[in-house]
Amino acid sequence: TVAFLQLNPDILEQIEPGDQAFDETQRMDRLRQCGVGALLHDIGKAFVSHEILTKKEPLTEVEWEIMKRHPLNGLAMLLDTDIPTFVKKAVLHHHEDFHGGGYPMSLEGPTINILARVLRIADVFDAMTSRRPYKDPMPPMKAVQIMIGTPADKETDEDPEPDDRDLGMRRCFDEDLLQKFIVFLGNVKLNRITRRPH
Repeated sequence: TVAFLQLNPDILEQIEPGDQAFDETQRMDRLRQCGVGALLHDIGKAFVSHEILTKKEPLTEVEWEIMKRHPLNGLAMLLDTDIPTFVKKAVLHHHEDFHGGGYPMSLEGPTINILARVLRIADVFDAMTSRRPYKDPMPPMKAVQIMIGTPADKETDEDPEPDDRDLGMRRCFDEDLLQKFIVFLGNVKLNRITRRPH
């Protein structure tokens, strides 16, 4: 998240609207605060049982309701701290969907804190490409295809019952931010390749 924002200063400057001056010191402080937000975004899961967090089978309705409370629990844990308001909002909003239908407040569009919109993208990409108790990691390219709504193995009509999640998550994301994130991933990959010793 921090590397992405560092390479996209235009997004960084939108995180706390109303700032007129934005010098190098402020920029580095803002990046640090965003890093704190990225680290703390799931802190509310401390109130979710280990059994639910590591369950391999689909969650029951009750378990899912418990899981959906973690952004509110996270905000409650941070409320009396001196962490900036935009970080607290990001913790609260990081499961809101840009086109509606997220939780816990069913916000949509620009009413969702922009850091939360960035965290939503980074968090989903990380979840899909990391090993979890209930699934193996997915190749980054396949994760990106699903996130933009064009999974490679679902582009034909041969699969009569596709997985709804694999039909794309584009309702979840701010398309402009997602596009910039994909460009960022491409640049990171290219930089790693070009920096390898020969």
